[in-house]
Amino acid sequence: MNVLVIGGTRFIGRAIVEELLQRGHTVTVYHRGQHEIEFSAPVTHVHGDRRDYARFRADLARLSPEAVVDVIPMNADDARAVVEALRGRIARSVHISSGDVYAPDQPIPISEDAPIRPAEPVELRLDDRTVPYSKVAVEAVIREAQAAGDFPATILRLPAVYGPGDPVAQEWFFVRRVLDGRCRIALPDGGLGLFHRGYVDDVARAVALALESSRAVGRTYNVGHERVLTVRGIAELVAEVMGHAWEILFVPASQLPPTNPYAPPYPIVYDLNRIREELDYRESVSLEEGMRRTVAWLVENPPSLETWRLARYLSHDAFDYAAEDAAIRAMERRGG
Repeated sequence: MNVLVIGGTRFIGRAIVEELLQRGHTVTVYHRGQHEIEFSAPVTHVHGDRRDYARFRADLARLSPEAVVDVIPMNADDARAVVEALRGRIARSVHISSGDVYAPDQPIPISEDAPIRPAEPVELRLDDRTVPYSKVAVEAVIREAQAAGDFPATILRLPAVYGPGDPVAQEWFFVRRVLDGRCRIALPDGGLGLFHRGYVDDVARAVALALESSRAVGRTYNVGHERVLTVRGIAELVAEVMGHAWEILFVPASQLPPTNPYAPPYPIVYDLNRIREELDYRESVSLEEGMRRTVAWLVENPPSLETWRLARYLSHDAFDYAAEDAAIRAMERRGG
């Protein structure tokens, strides 16, 4: 198919483009031109700002793709522009959503039919601008268009996606500590939280499966690893991959600076039965192999600390070891 990928030059989008190319699709990438990259096969690059909606709609209509993958729809207006430009003109579309659409504190595993949160946009900083963010609102627009019968669509709800190429990877929280020779690490509430993740190449494969399957039309799917580790398990896996050993300490979350990106307020585990059964999805990269690849990339490409902090929306220095050690000493004095 002739596939248009909206936002295909960074991390998840780049992996999606590569997966589509490997499957023999012809790919056009629509992006702002801020991250020009080369792919493994020829790709057409079209520069434009998707939030210049009038021009964006005209560009999409002119390109006239057979299918579209929208990697970065942030709000209802983003989704509506794609629908208005391509309604009645495409055979397939896949729209990237997120597991954060689910209402808080759901029984696990969370199925696609679980309650979702209200569509209340929040302001999200993206590079040089702030945009309203609500994946719930995105999904509502796409579902309405699908129900009208002239916009065949699939929604994928992603977990925390990781892998090489992510300059603000959550794994840096642990990798940097190993590189700094830290022998002790304090995890909120002992690192017992469950946190669903997905390796970027397998997420890309899920997108391709949804794009190619007629059964996926009108459906919503969770995506992610088939196993879910606790936060402690992730810390132990990073240490194992790096040949490191550390003592993991149990410290109440209220006693630690709010800097750990692996601190879910409740268990987050998604039910993958639907995508397995309907699209025959199986992960190709294990948790262990995914972590090995990610750690190796981060060691060679360490992120800027300030960029990492801002991208993770952290108000404190995640590597303030003095504050962390003070919390550990206080716990030990209390006999923790």
